[in-house]
Amino acid sequence: MTACEETRRLLAEGGSPAGGEGAIQAHRASCEPCAGASRTLALVDRGLSLLSAEPPPLAPPFALIAAEAAAAARSQRRLKKARLWAPLAAAAGVSALVAGVAMALWSRAPAARLGPGESLGATSGASVAVLPSGARLTVSDGRVQLTRSLAQAPGEERLTLASGAVALEVPKLAPGHALVVETPDADVRVHGTRFRVTRESDGTRVAVTEGLVEVRPSGAGRPPTFLGAGQSMLAEPLVSYRARLRAESLAALERDRGGARASLEALLATEPPAPQAGDARALLAWLENRAGNRDAAASLYRAALADAPAAGAPLWAEDACAELALLEERSGGDAAAEWRECLRRFPSGTHAELARDRLARLGTRR
Repeated sequence: MTACEETRRLLAEGGSPAGGEGAIQAHRASCEPCAGASRTLALVDRGLSLLSAEPPPLAPPFALIAAEAAAAARSQRRLKKARLWAPLAAAAGVSALVAGVAMALWSRAPAARLGPGESLGATSGASVAVLPSGARLTVSDGRVQLTRSLAQAPGEERLTLASGAVALEVPKLAPGHALVVETPDADVRVHGTRFRVTRESDGTRVAVTEGLVEVRPSGAGRPPTFLGAGQSMLAEPLVSYRARLRAESLAALERDRGGARASLEALLATEPPAPQAGDARALLAWLENRAGNRDAAASLYRAALADAPAAGAPLWAEDACAELALLEERSGGDAAAEWRECLRRFPSGTHAELARDRLARLGTRR
């Protein structure tokens, strides 16, 4: 057996040559391949030593790797065999892989704790902290604030994310307890899982790695969505959601009146500002009128006009006023009063001339 073969065998077995430790050191000093092998195996030992420790809680996707590495480290026979037969040419690659995994787990050492009212931000790289509940969060961009702890509000721990992205690993919480990530677009509620929340220009994106996440979009009347592992969704801003529902209702007015009605009712369920609610009610009144439901249509037109702004003259309000007056004519109501109201509210409006003409035909004066 050559001196190199003997040296590498002893390195793999962790023993010393007959001449003592000095002999092996002398050989490594004069043989660069053996010196390189010695350095590589030292890195492998360090990496396996780190991996053999108890893996930290909630460490996927490294948990399975750590478990396998720990088993290998505890078995001297398997370790010895791997080191004896692994080609030295691949040793550097193996050590890099082990060291990378080890350092990834090493970076999961206990992080700073985030207290109520405190913020965690990141501008370059990632920032990590642990919440009072034990949940671990990593901010890769933007800033997140712990606005409520379980001690302040039993049953709920709440984070606020105005922009950027945060990834969370939430341990199984006690029954009745939840962690909530609040953005301007939605509340993301969990009881124990791994997920990521990103505030984007077009809304809040939620992606789930494991467990179950409940996404409650902002605004009344918006149903929650439940996401499982591997699923994601974009929660629209409330303003965008309302605009989309209105656009859908307009597109469906003639071809799918049932769909148009559903979109308008969903929009009204969000409790929009009065002008937007009035516009939606005017469109619903138009649908009721086409369906022959004149009483319902008249009631909706009046409700729509009550929501119209005092200043300005939105076209939908002018149309609603004229439609109501025409509806009263057809049903034998007090159409003249409605036409006079149109002229009072919209004296220079689109339908002002029509109002004057209808009043003349009805034999009344303004």
